[in-house]
Amino acid sequence: MITFRVPKGEPHKAGELSQRDKQIDRISQKLWDLPDAKEWAIEIKQHRKKRTNPQNALYWKWIVIIAMETGNEPDLIHEFCKVKFLSPLTVMVNGESVDVAGSTTKLKTTEMKDYMNWVEHWALSELDIILPHPEDEVYEGWA
Repeated sequence: MITFRVPKGEPHKAGELSQRDKQIDRISQKLWDLPDAKEWAIEIKQHRKKRTNPQNALYWKWIVIIAMETGNEPDLIHEFCKVKFLSPLTVMVNGESVDVAGSTTKLKTTEMKDYMNWVEHWALSELDIILPHPEDEVYEGWA
C-alpha cells in the first residue's frame, strides 16, 4: 500500500508549483506507473490527525494518577479504560473470531478528546479522583 498526504493549498510564487501541486503530480505519476495487467483499487479520504503527543502525555499522567490512587499498575488501568470506553475490535484468525480491546494509538484527535472525557468523568464520578489539566496551577506537581 502506498500512502500520500496532500497538503492544504498554500500561497506560492506565480509560475511555481505549490507543495500541493507537486504532491499531486507525484501521485499522478504513481498511477501511470501501475502495471496494466493488474486491477487496482484506489481509496481517497480526508486526512485526519492522530492523537497529539500532548494528549497522549496528559492521558498517561492521568492513568498513572488513577493507578496510584487505586493501587493498580498503570498498564492495567490503561487496559481497563480501553475495555470500558472503547469499542472492541474483532480479530479473525483461521475462522475463529475474538474480541479485543480497542486501541488508543489509532484514535484521531477528536476521538482521543472524547475518550479522555469519558476517563475523566469516570475518575471523578466513580473514584472521586480529580484529574489535573495543563492549565491547572498544580499540574506539574502531579505524578
